[in-house]
Amino acid sequence: MEIMGGVQPPDCEKMNVF
Repeated sequence: MEIMGGVQPPDCEKMNVF
C-alpha cells in the first residue's frame, strides 16, 4: 500500500488509485 502512482497495474486495481 506504499505504491501511489500506478507503478503496478494490479496494485492500482487493489487500491483503486486511478
